[in-house]
Amino acid sequence: MISALGPNSLKVQGDKPVMRGLHNIIAAMKLAGVRRLVQISTAAYRDPKDRFAFNAHAFVLLFKLLTRKAYEDIKATGELIAHSDLDWTLVRIPNLKDGPAQSKLQVGWYGQARLGMKLSRGNLAKSR
Repeated sequence: MISALGPNSLKVQGDKPVMRGLHNIIAAMKLAGVRRLVQISTAAYRDPKDRFAFNAHAFVLLFKLLTRKAYEDIKATGELIAHSDLDWTLVRIPNLKDGPAQSKLQVGWYGQARLGMKLSRGNLAKSR
């Protein structure tokens, strides 16, 4: 199952709509016997394998200050997935910008790999 559920704006409606929606998807997956989940998320969700990276840390703090409800929804969604018994992958996409694909897509954990806080839409399309 591939889910691209995510906040559709900076003004989240209701209490954790993305997390609630994914909770329903996971329940349906269990009923259908589906164990594999790929969920799109944002760089605001911190993985336990991340180390300190100033730019990423500053982004998360700013995001949390400006969009508290969206941040809490993203965090709750990541925790729901991380604590599930599914075979899952959480794809954390940084801020998108217009532009073509670059020569190489950077992947890894913040503080362990040289990751930027912006991703071109061309690279997102290329990353299948």
